[in-house]
Amino acid sequence: MKRSDVLVIGLLAAAMSASTPAAAQDRYPLRPVRLVIPSVPAGVHDVIGRVWAERVKPQFGAIVIDNRGGGAGSIGANDVAHSAPDGYSILLGSTTTHVLVPPVMANPPYDPVKDFSAVAVFAYSSTSIVVNPSVPVRTLAELIAYAKANPGKLSYGSAGTGSITHIAGEYFKQLAGGQRMVSKVAVRQIERFGAAPLSSCKSQ
Repeated sequence: MKRSDVLVIGLLAAAMSASTPAAAQDRYPLRPVRLVIPSVPAGVHDVIGRVWAERVKPQFGAIVIDNRGGGAGSIGANDVAHSAPDGYSILLGSTTTHVLVPPVMANPPYDPVKDFSAVAVFAYSSTSIVVNPSVPVRTLAELIAYAKANPGKLSYGSAGTGSITHIAGEYFKQLAGGQRMVSKVAVRQIERFGAAPLSSCKSQ
């Protein structure tokens, strides 16, 4: 099963304030731009952000990578949302930070629409299902059958509650187990501090 996760670069406001003289705007940026990646290093967002930063270096100059993981991306997004609207703090946002997380929070610390100006959609990623080699399954059908026969034995890792990996995991359980997914496919969620640590998760 694959679920597309759209990555979006968002600025808090316009690249330069409307009150800034045109000549100054032509010289943007005048200092290093901070790219906030709302995840820990080595995850998919981090890799994409660093590749982008290298490719735009001729136009932007130095770009400082600032990894702000945690809260399914909300910590990094909130940081940019409350930064000065001068174009020097930009966010590598995603479906998680701008679509999934805010609605499930009782008091979202930022408005995904009003607090950002979208610049471009430049990358797509997919979510796939992989299992530990110790699990005796080789196909998706075998995995579903094994989960039903061993309720509570399996667990899946996610990048945090509300993240794309969490939603995809729960959606898979619903599709595999029908309306009574909890009793038919009892697979526990285990949150990790970002997506990168999931690759080293050794639990079933």
